[in-house]
Amino acid sequence: MFSKLLMTCVLALFSLNALSDDPRQAQQIVEDTAIQIKMRMRDEVFAKDFKKVTVYVDGLIETHTDFELIANLVLGKQWKEATDNQKQQFKTEFRKLLVRTYSRAFMEINNWTINYLPITAMSDEKKIVIKTQVIQSGQKPISIDYKMYSEGQQWKIYDLIIEGVSLVTNYRTIFKNDNEKSQSLDSIIDDLKVKNTNAFK
Repeated sequence: MFSKLLMTCVLALFSLNALSDDPRQAQQIVEDTAIQIKMRMRDEVFAKDFKKVTVYVDGLIETHTDFELIANLVLGKQWKEATDNQKQQFKTEFRKLLVRTYSRAFMEINNWTINYLPITAMSDEKKIVIKTQVIQSGQKPISIDYKMYSEGQQWKIYDLIIEGVSLVTNYRTIFKNDNEKSQSLDSIIDDLKVKNTNAFK
């Protein structure tokens, strides 16, 4: 269920580079980007090409998502104990996992619109939550909250809350359970590599 909801978040997720730390500008860019994505996916040939869509999505998220912080939060204690090489490999493979999930969403979700709710400020003045609802014909709206922080003149995502479920918390539980089942971090990374490779076969 979470995986299906997670896929929906791509509808307005990326290109959150704001010209200042004004939260309203971050939200405006979300809106503009959602329109651009929708227009791009109208190309039926492109929209059916998984590899091309994946490359497109990866390009969108590269600058505007803090994958190192997300990887840190997802692994928790394992991240602190990991070597630099393990950290880099996990970050690379986890990014691929998310990009694949996002790309599939572009290809499967149609006829959507987004409602933007009031922005929520967090205790740290450089952090905000942009709340949205994804509306699809004949389906219940899906709530998606974007947790972001301001870094210089950019807004970056570090977590998503989908229908009340945190992406970071969800994957942290998954990988913690894997670790408790005697899977080392290297094994977790290897499993991600296999899944990422097989996805394009």
